[in-house]
Amino acid sequence: MAPGRRSPKVVTCSSADPIPLTASPDVVALSTDSPSEPSPLTTSPNLVASSTDSSSDWVPPIFVKRRGKSKNCSLNTYRSKNNLVLIEIEILPGMWKPVNGWSKEWTTELGIQVRQHAPYHKNWKHILQAKKELIYKIIKGKFKMRYEESHIMRCIDKQLKKQLKDFRCRLHRHFLKFSPEEVHSHPYKSVTQENWDLVCNRFMSEQFKRASKTNKKNKEKNKVPHRGGSKSFVRCREELRDAETQQLPSRIKLYEKTHFHPDKGWSCPRAKELYGKKPFIIIFFSILPCINLLL
Repeated sequence: MAPGRRSPKVVTCSSADPIPLTASPDVVALSTDSPSEPSPLTTSPNLVASSTDSSSDWVPPIFVKRRGKSKNCSLNTYRSKNNLVLIEIEILPGMWKPVNGWSKEWTTELGIQVRQHAPYHKNWKHILQAKKELIYKIIKGKFKMRYEESHIMRCIDKQLKKQLKDFRCRLHRHFLKFSPEEVHSHPYKSVTQENWDLVCNRFMSEQFKRASKTNKKNKEKNKVPHRGGSKSFVRCREELRDAETQQLPSRIKLYEKTHFHPDKGWSCPRAKELYGKKPFIIIFFSILPCINLLL
């Protein structure tokens, strides 16, 4: 095994029994044990596929491909084939996300850079300016934007803040899997032990626990989830723009797009009920301070 790679998980089963399709291991191997004594399923990373003394009966393991860390390959491949050209990104006034064809790669790249260079245990506003300037420099080396406009830099800061917050939420979910005594010995993948200790200390603080409890209560008040996934509402609205008249969709149409799926139906019964009250949807969007901040 190559240095630095973790040991794969192995599942063994009897040669008389079919390979279990319900298991989801990294590696599946066959054992030539007696049919009367089938090998149990196991997911221990330290186990090795069993075999008989004869090497000719050994069955090579089958590696199952899993998703790895995001590398933004589509962006890097395109730039490498086009002399490292800068990708043009446009953020319209009043919005805080781009809507052109490279908006997804732009968001992904900001997430990659903030995970590589920003300390996870701090909020974005508390990070040293030198760290922020390093991230800005990398972004400017890949994307062409109107950086001289304060609106553009505020949008970049807002997105970097969101990416850092989302990654810290991922770390917190991993943190909750272990007891306080053993959590320090189970760092999240790609996070160094030193950074993991700082993150754990933040999660164990009373201030964070109080804020987490409050945020959980607020999140439970949202009874109508949407079906947009990670795609922002501004992209959904732009995709619904009329090709001939260039008119943006109505708020009713946007609500249907983000809460209804042709195959899966409505996201929840409450979403369908509110859709029947179309004036409510118009009022809901109208009371927001700025509709584009939500979209």
